[in-house]
Amino acid sequence: MKKTEIKELLEEAISNLDNMDENKFQELTESLFTTVSTRSRDAKMNAVIGAVAVSIAKSKNDVLYGKLKKYKSLWKSTKDQIVQKYGNMAKQKWLENQKKKS
Repeated sequence: MKKTEIKELLEEAISNLDNMDENKFQELTESLFTTVSTRSRDAKMNAVIGAVAVSIAKSKNDVLYGKLKKYKSLWKSTKDQIVQKYGNMAKQKWLENQKKKS
């Protein structure tokens, strides 16, 4: 979509804001803050192959599946600890970047 098309859509939305029903308004705001990315056929295939391989490993009680679960839970708990420790700093940086964009 070109910049001019986006500008026209935004101007139209702003001019009709008072007359817009709640559902349309919700749809508009969600579309402004949502991104959609498409994956290539190969990327989709690799994702499915990975998921199925993990599923097969789980059904066969493979040692590697146990390792995967162990390290995934360790990764999650470690990330939670990092967020707890540095979350406020990260939030401040994010707010600063939002102010710069405005």
